[in-house]
Amino acid sequence: MKYLYFSLLLLSLSACGEDDEALPSATTSPLSCCATAPLTGELDGSSFYLPTAFTPNGDGINAIFLVYAGNYIHEVVSLEIYDPSGRRMYRAERLVPNDVSRAWDGRYRNGVFEGYFTYRVKLFSVSGQLGTYVGAACSIRCIGTEGLIEAGNWEFCTFGTQQNGLGEPDLSVPSFEDERCIGG
Repeated sequence: MKYLYFSLLLLSLSACGEDDEALPSATTSPLSCCATAPLTGELDGSSFYLPTAFTPNGDGINAIFLVYAGNYIHEVVSLEIYDPSGRRMYRAERLVPNDVSRAWDGRYRNGVFEGYFTYRVKLFSVSGQLGTYVGAACSIRCIGTEGLIEAGNWEFCTFGTQQNGLGEPDLSVPSFEDERCIGG
């Protein structure tokens, strides 16, 4: 009986782990795309940053979604991206932070996803610390997209170009996005 109790205790503890952290509420509102702050944090003394928007429109500027991190983040254990209904659109494992070669390019099914999405990312530090984080962002294709981000709201978007190379956002760096595309 003692072993059964111990097994059930372990099972209940593992069921309440970091993996169960709730994703942000799903929405389809275009104004939600840049209404949230970018995901920033620190793990084991190293900063990380995930922007609030990216633009997979073929121009090569902010065209991918990835984790930007400092030197002590050893690995992105996993990155999962979900559409507003909660369906997983993308999952990648064992990524190197800041590596553009395996970043999400917005592809989903037979097209490119456009709109609000949520994500869960697990990071592993060089000293063995594991952290799980959730956030939300938007894919803005900028191909026939008028009004996705209304004029005046786009300045709250943060993009991958707006970071300092140490896993921290730097909004003094321009996004290099065409203002006609993002509603400016």
